[in-house]
Amino acid sequence: MQEKPVPEGWERRQIRSSGSFYFYNRTTNSSQWKRPGQVTMQQLMELSQGMIQKMDTNSKASLPVSGEQDSLGKGWKTPLTGHRTERVRGMG
Repeated sequence: MQEKPVPEGWERRQIRSSGSFYFYNRTTNSSQWKRPGQVTMQQLMELSQGMIQKMDTNSKASLPVSGEQDSLGKGWKTPLTGHRTERVRGMG
């Protein structure tokens, strides 16, 4: 079975005395035991927490002002995107 190549800037190196492999990043001059590009459970948890916080912040910031939906016309609603007002037919 052939191993996948490591991302650009990384090298797979072997410790002579033990035969163990590690990964070295030439750009940052750092090393680690885990193959670069693999997401650990901790990283996944941190990423999802950050996304949840950002979504929560965006939804609070994008609540429509009183009467805003009425100004769009009958049958049109404003989705809460947090970026801009979009007119979408048939939501909700």
